[in-house]
Amino acid sequence: MNRKRRRRKRIASPILATLLLVAAVAAATPGLFRVPVREVKIHGVFERVAKEDIEALVIPYAGWGWLRLPVGRLREKLESLQWVASAQVQREWPLKLKVAIAERRPAARWGEDAMLDEAATTFEPGGSINPALPALRGPEGAQQRVLARYREFSRRLSEESLASGGLSLNARGGWTLQLRDGPRLRLGAESVDRRLERALQALKALPQDAEREVAYIDLRYPNGFAVAWRPSGAHQRNPGGISP
Repeated sequence: MNRKRRRRKRIASPILATLLLVAAVAAATPGLFRVPVREVKIHGVFERVAKEDIEALVIPYAGWGWLRLPVGRLREKLESLQWVASAQVQREWPLKLKVAIAERRPAARWGEDAMLDEAATTFEPGGSINPALPALRGPEGAQQRVLARYREFSRRLSEESLASGGLSLNARGGWTLQLRDGPRLRLGAESVDRRLERALQALKALPQDAEREVAYIDLRYPNGFAVAWRPSGAHQRNPGGISP
């Protein structure tokens, strides 16, 4: 009989401890809604995002109660910064706030004034754009498609020690690939990979450095292609982009 009672006591002890903990938390909860955040930790590697801009958004929220602070709203405000790709806002015990920022990584220029990040998301840089980035163009909503195709073309060109400076997609689905320091390749909308191979074979057949004098190669013919040459002495170094 005594053994059974001792066993009941041992079983009841953890339950009692849990109930006491819950009661303590419940008693402290109203205060946690009022007590402000005591420490803010900001994590991230900042190259283009000014840490002062992050602090300017976070500090006003730190005065809210630790449990009352709207972490979702603060996250949305942080992600509205031009160079912020994503933000995480978490409460940490006791009375701490952890903010983690991931910057956008620029992948290309998009159109005249915008840029694409690694996820093909369009954003306004709020300043000058690096001209060395590839210039991509296309209809609205085609950003991911154009960036993916650009990467495919770039991998193939690198195998031939060539590089792309830009890619455009027109409203009819036609592709134009600009070689860096080389001609434009008008690939059209169909069989673009096969047409690219045809262009690469044509470039190999040209005398050394002669490809610099080619304005464009039009590969939209079923059984051949057309070559347009630059006027004599008109060649200029083309660092990238799609020429008109």
